[in-house]
Amino acid sequence: MKKTLFLIIAIIAYLNGFSQNTGIIWEKTFGGTRVDIPNKIINTTDGGYMIVGSSSSTDQDISQNNGNSDVWVVKLNSDGVMEWENTFGGDEADIANSVQQTSDGGYIIAAQTYSSNTGDVSENHGEADYWILKISGTGTLEWQKLYGGTDFDIPFDIKITSDGGYLIVGNSFSSNGDITDHHEEAGASESTSDFWVVKLNSTGILVWAKSYGSNNMDIATSVENTNDGSFLVTGKASAGGDVTDNHGGYDLWTIKIDNNGSLVWEKCYGGYNDDWANSIINTSDGKYLIAGGTESEDGDVTGFHGDYYSASDEWLVKIDDNGTILWTKTLGGTDMDEANSVFQTSDGSYMVCGFSKSNDGDASGNQGDKDFWVVKLTGNGNIVWQNMFGGTKADVANSVVQTQDGNYITVGASLSSDGDVSTHYGYEYFDDFWVVKFKDLNSNSEYLKVSDKINVYPNPATTDFTITFNENTQNDYLIQLIDAEGKTGYSKEFASNKVQINRNGLPAGLYNIQIIKNNKIYTKKLLLK
Repeated sequence: MKKTLFLIIAIIAYLNGFSQNTGIIWEKTFGGTRVDIPNKIINTTDGGYMIVGSSSSTDQDISQNNGNSDVWVVKLNSDGVMEWENTFGGDEADIANSVQQTSDGGYIIAAQTYSSNTGDVSENHGEADYWILKISGTGTLEWQKLYGGTDFDIPFDIKITSDGGYLIVGNSFSSNGDITDHHEEAGASESTSDFWVVKLNSTGILVWAKSYGSNNMDIATSVENTNDGSFLVTGKASAGGDVTDNHGGYDLWTIKIDNNGSLVWEKCYGGYNDDWANSIINTSDGKYLIAGGTESEDGDVTGFHGDYYSASDEWLVKIDDNGTILWTKTLGGTDMDEANSVFQTSDGSYMVCGFSKSNDGDASGNQGDKDFWVVKLTGNGNIVWQNMFGGTKADVANSVVQTQDGNYITVGASLSSDGDVSTHYGYEYFDDFWVVKFKDLNSNSEYLKVSDKINVYPNPATTDFTITFNENTQNDYLIQLIDAEGKTGYSKEFASNKVQINRNGLPAGLYNIQIIKNNKIYTKKLLLK
């Protein structure tokens, strides 16, 4: 009897400690018995979430499959309950890499397709094309477009532009079709890829397409709107062509282009070995933060934690509008660590997600193989706290945003069926979508989910709009506009109860108005059309 009582007390203590230590609010698994991999999560106007990726399953949560892998879109409510899902594709592999919510409540998706003239896919130009899908708010396909050449063309990110169109970035191996300026050394024995940037209008019609890069392998992974209506595109690149001052191997390469695609400037960041970017955001101080990985320990990289022959670190680079480095930060341990997504939080800090195989250095709590690794940083890049989620197999976080209640939600691919992962649908080596909502481990702010102290009109807005704040404004307070990916589109201090804000080229979409005053955060939704 005493042993039984002791065991019960021990189990309760373990469970209590478990829930307190992990910071997990809830976790959910979605997928089937084959490979299901999520690549992006965003907030939606109704307080829920949209996730896009790919699925090769034909059972469990997946209603249908067109062949091989399909684009899979999953709509969740605020509690992580699936509201609807849909698949799009043809008889070959189709994979969604990025999504934005449009002003009509629907979604624009950047995907890669290897299918041609089957299922939902119209005629493919070659091996793989940029596949752009516009779907309704309930998941119905409204239109789809393909762009590319006869080789492999793969998009990784899409942004809504200030004119209501779209900018898509990725890489292209092609030198024909929609690609007219491919960089390739004459007589080269192997194909090479460029940054390939495509500008579309609001109905998916091609406005312009441009290639940038060296005569080797260059891959664009992320794009961000700038304050002057231009764009920053980042990824990795080799030496030569448009790429100057390469440090060795692949460098983290960032370019600024204007709204016609003309190159304004380009910068290489890194060291002797490989360095790369996976995500870029604009920050509330008018600068930019890039997150990715590094295998270097020289050049622009300091504080590398591991042996570069078998390890990598997360690498963060803060730059100004001219591409000048303001600071860099390496995060990790002696094994493999990489950052896949970053955004600025409502309190001005940064949240980074990716994976870690380390259990030393900056990383602790690893449960086996790769774990989801989330790190909160100060505005100067210093660690506030870090946490890991996962099980004994590989779990990789690909995207993270802040929720409307001030917590966070991340999504990634999981092979585990133990540890923090309560359910696994896939076979032994097949991933599931794994979604984790987790809390801020040391937030000092009182977060108010929706505030009647804020009024905004007109809402939806097409041009300028006015915010009134029904609160004592004896001291200055901060107004921020946070987009659906958790990125800060606007940030300024005010003292007046009534403020008119110039849209200043802010793209259409859903924003959270956040007013920060005396450690309290008041929120309200704003839709820009």
